[in-house]
Amino acid sequence: MFEEVSQCGPQLSLLLAFHLGMESSCASYSFIDLRTGQEPSIQSVRFRGKNINGGVTVPTVVQYYYSGQVRAVGAETELSDDEGTYGTEDVEDYVVAERFIPHFMTPKSRFDLKSSNVFVPPLPCGKSPEDVLSDFLRYLYFQAREYVQEVHPDLTHETVMNAIHCSVIFSDSDYNQGIQQALVERAAEKATLLVSDVQCPTWPGLPIWSFIAEENVYINQCMHRKLLSDANLNGDNGICIVNVDSESSRICSFTYRPGENHPLMIVDPQYYSEGFDQVTELAEAYLREHLIGSTFYDDIPDMEGYFDRVVKPTFCDLNREYRIFFDPEGGSDLEFGIANGTISMPGGKIASFFEPLVQRVVEGILEHLLTASKPISHVIFTGVASNSEYLFNEISRRLGHCNLQILRPGHSATAPAEGAVAMITRLYQVLYPGMTKL
Repeated sequence: MFEEVSQCGPQLSLLLAFHLGMESSCASYSFIDLRTGQEPSIQSVRFRGKNINGGVTVPTVVQYYYSGQVRAVGAETELSDDEGTYGTEDVEDYVVAERFIPHFMTPKSRFDLKSSNVFVPPLPCGKSPEDVLSDFLRYLYFQAREYVQEVHPDLTHETVMNAIHCSVIFSDSDYNQGIQQALVERAAEKATLLVSDVQCPTWPGLPIWSFIAEENVYINQCMHRKLLSDANLNGDNGICIVNVDSESSRICSFTYRPGENHPLMIVDPQYYSEGFDQVTELAEAYLREHLIGSTFYDDIPDMEGYFDRVVKPTFCDLNREYRIFFDPEGGSDLEFGIANGTISMPGGKIASFFEPLVQRVVEGILEHLLTASKPISHVIFTGVASNSEYLFNEISRRLGHCNLQILRPGHSATAPAEGAVAMITRLYQVLYPGMTKL
């Protein structure tokens, strides 16, 4: 398929990548420009609607009427009835497909996930994984294409319409490349976004669709940011991916050679119910015990919110006091450490909230070091928790005796999609040697 594109594709082609996460999804894009050899620039798609992260992500949600027709998708599901075009029906008039990514996994991986107490809701009655994926991909594809057209008005209509390659990444994906590639193709075909053959010499206006394992994406993200090179990826040493998200964690290890379609697993992946949210939950439990008898006990939700937004992601020093703001009127209750609308929390106490997560991650990595079929040389730390300086530094410190290179490419909502675009761009550089290297 790639060879056919190289022979008859347009000189300026659009690449799209969609990352489907458990809670939210995103898209990134780039252009392969054969006319100038310009270095590809990877950019994020911004979606319309009341969504988080400034519009770069949308909820991984599809709403259906009981008739089976789509009611709303993604950011559309966040609009109220008076903002959307959905009438005034009650929530009982439609059903929701959410957190549906595990339904794309192999049975074994779904079992492992559920065994780790990660909740996987059933799909709406009468809907298959292929149905839901088809409806969601159709929404992402047309939203992304419309955005690119708005942001790049100087491009010809054909350039934007004729996306040459679309990649799909599933959060917490496993390694059955054939099954998941087939699922993506069937869903894209069902959504009328796929043709079976590229027709020369004219471009059909429909892209190639491919599935990319999430681990592949993070490796290419590290290479794009110059943290890894081809020399590090010789297939003799293993790479461990530690993905700590809000509600769960996943550790997997594999070998990888540049140009291979998918990594080779060297130990079974591990799923854990501990995620970054657990740190906030332990902080809340502490506040509820500590503030019994305080006049500000009912303000604990506001304290918890500030801790989650501000203190938790920036915490780094065990030896200082951290202030949690919660009362704009500046109330005080000195017996409980509350002054001027803030409560003081020692750094050592905050570290204790991180401790279960730190222990779980370190134990998981050590288990992989002991049981992997090849020696592990690199650890890539990803997910929403990877931005935490304390978590990264503490895990690195406790693994200091293991002779590991621990990498942190940096987390953002669109990082997986950006990594996918970087990977596909590298593949096209093989076909087009004249392209500037990333």
